[in-house]
Amino acid sequence: MPKKIGIICTSACTMGDHETGAWFEEIATPYYALKEKAGMEVVLISPKGGEIPLDKGSMQGDFFTEDCKKFSDDAEAMSALKSSVKLEESHADSLDGIYLTGGHGTMDDFYSNELLHSIVEKMYAANKPIAADCHGPAALVKCKKPDGSPLMAGKKMTCFADTEETAVGLHEKVPEMIESAFKAQGAEFSKADDWHPHAVTDGNIITGQNPASSAPCVKQFIRYILIKEGEERAKAEAEAKAKAEAEAKAKADAAAAKKAEEERKKIQAEVEAKARARAEAAEKAKAEAAAKAKAEEEEAAKREAENVAKTRAEQEAAKAEAAKAAEELAAKAKAAPPTDPELPNASAAIMTGSETNG
Repeated sequence: MPKKIGIICTSACTMGDHETGAWFEEIATPYYALKEKAGMEVVLISPKGGEIPLDKGSMQGDFFTEDCKKFSDDAEAMSALKSSVKLEESHADSLDGIYLTGGHGTMDDFYSNELLHSIVEKMYAANKPIAADCHGPAALVKCKKPDGSPLMAGKKMTCFADTEETAVGLHEKVPEMIESAFKAQGAEFSKADDWHPHAVTDGNIITGQNPASSAPCVKQFIRYILIKEGEERAKAEAEAKAKAEAEAKAKADAAAAKKAEEERKKIQAEVEAKARARAEAAEKAKAEAAAKAKAEEEEAAKREAENVAKTRAEQEAAKAEAAKAAEELAAKAKAAPPTDPELPNASAAIMTGSETNG
């Protein structure tokens, strides 16, 4: 997706009683450099919107450059010049950079334009490129850094020089000599000989000295954008690589954790299986011991019962034998005539003894 750049031009056709406008070369040169050479999307913007007035001085002689001629014959370009986007409707936050063109009209509607200053300050804070050529830097004079200090304090920069302003005889008509204003703020101002090209880059601010500086100014502007784009691409690639590596590591860690968990569960299952086996073996041994004890108890009871039965049988046999002996004695006694008066008593004694044994 191409970068979208706003070329901001003055809407003022006068500065006090002096007829002026935008300087054509400072629009045409960056327009084609950005659009055709760099392949960027270009939007022409002005404070009031609509047709951008051109300084008549920029439409003649050597000031009417090849880019100016090309622009004049370019229906699309001229249509954009006659229907510029109003600054407050420009959706400046969507721009990837701004290019502030010159012309003395800027001393009227750039110099004290709070909306434009706000846009510049936001661009600076967002590290988006800001280019300003010739009188375009008039928009920067009253801008502040996020810390409240002058935007250009300590910055290397250039602009339409005081000597050039004096040379064109407008030094008493401008609200302020911008070179002097920037120097008073602590800017590191530099310049070439009057009317010679000179452009300076410091961070995301690129400034040009005069109309002849349009080409080097836009060249440095484009260079900054491309370098920044390359850095952003490299950063994005590095972040994507880091993200991929992090995801791969997370995936590997998850796989390792899963494997470790499976191994832990396996070991736990083995431990539990062994514990169950030991418990089952103990239970089996206990059951076998109980069964053995029961069998031994039953065997002892059986032997005891057999002994009791044997004893009882022996007693019964002895009793029966005694009874039989008594019967035999009784029978004998009955069969034989008594010869001894003691015999009946003897028979009775035998019977008594038999009953006692029983």
